[in-house]
Formats: sequence, structure tokens, C-alpha cells
Amino acid sequence: MAANAAVSPVRRSIRAHATSRRRGGVGVGVGVGVGVGSLPVGTDADEYERRCRDYEEHPDAILRNLWSGNVSMRRTDAVSVGLVSHGFEHLYHEDQDFGIRCLERGLDGVFDRSLPAEHLHDRDIDAFIRDARSQGAGRAVLHQRHAALLGDLHPGDFADGLPFPAAVLVRGSGRPEVASASSTMLRAVAATAGRLGWYGIETRAGKVLRRVNQRSGAEAVWRNGRTRTRSTDVRGRS
Repeated sequence: MAANAAVSPVRRSIRAHATSRRRGGVGVGVGVGVGVGSLPVGTDADEYERRCRDYEEHPDAILRNLWSGNVSMRRTDAVSVGLVSHGFEHLYHEDQDFGIRCLERGLDGVFDRSLPAEHLHDRDIDAFIRDARSQGAGRAVLHQRHAALLGDLHPGDFADGLPFPAAVLVRGSGRPEVASASSTMLRAVAATAGRLGWYGIETRAGKVLRRVNQRSGAEAVWRNGRTRTRSTDVRGRS
């Protein structure tokens, strides 16, 4: 069984994972995570639930979009695939790289909501921002490494699903000066809202703050010797 360093599997979840393995269960079993803790909880909790719904609606895509906070598999399969995702040592999304490599080895993924775990947060807002930049950089590297399966990553992808003003802000954050100014402003809004107990505003500001810095992190990868697939923020998918 594997869990993110900040994830605490519930005892019955550990037993259920172990039972599945003893019975010769699925290649990769994936449980559900629930956010518990500080600032990022609202942002992470929404993303966890969205990912869980995706797993339920598109089970064939579980390994392609793996989050490794609460997973189990046979040791022989783990050794065969290789647990280390080289090139992601200081980046996020090494779990997705691992999931894709499992998929390439012919393993299946199964999602099960009866396997719970708690994601225990202990990050201040500056660590949250650093993590977001790492997420964006890791996503850019992931798409470059597995372009045949994942397709191109476009700058506009980081603004998907956001209201128009927030989307404009994120799209503009490919420029370092815009990213810095936007991040500073959103950080102040989120921090002030949190102190005042305005948690809805804190969560909404945190979501845009994360996207701005993810966009900035990806741009840093593209800028440092790697070629972006498009030169604009307009998505070109048909």
C-alpha cells in the first residue's frame, strides 16, 4: 500500500486494501481522500471530489489520471513498474507518471469509495503557492513525456472552468510580472479572508491563486529549454 506523506489511511481502509491483495485483486486499487486541515482544504476537497467522480464515470482513465494518496498493488507489480518516476524528484505529478507506466505494463485501476483516507494539511499560504508552481511545472513535464497518450498541454488549459475575469488573470500569468502581481494580490485576499472567517472568499481566492501559480510553473518549464506546443493562450483542440 502507498500513501502520500500527508495522507493518513483509515484503519478499515488498510484492512480492505490488504484483503484485496490477498485475494489476488486488481492491479492498482485506488481509495478516496478527504481533506482535513488548513487553507488548501477547500481547494483540495473540491478537486478530490471532482477526481473521484471522474474515476467513477471513466474507470478506463483511472491510471492515466492517478492520484497516489491512497493506493495499493502487489509488490511484484510495483517492482516491475518501478516506483521512482525519474525527472519528477522535485515536482508534482510523479504519481500520474507512475500510473501511466502501470497502464503501459497492462495493469488495471479500480476506484473504491469504501477505502477512505484523511489528507492532513499542514501548509501555510506560501507553501501552498510553492506547491502550485511545482504542480504546474510537473504537469508540463508530464505532457511532454507522455504526449502520445495525454496530448498537448496548452496555456489556456490552466484557466478551464474559471469565471471570465479569473480566466483572464490566469491566462496573463504566463508573463512573470503578471504572475507575480496577481499572486501577491490573491495571496493578500485569501489571507485576509481567512483571518476574518470569510472562508468562502478564502477558498475562491485560493483556487485562482493556485491556477495562477500553476500557469507560472508550467511557463517556467517551457521557457527553460523546452518548446511549448502553442504560442498563444487560445486552445486549439477540435
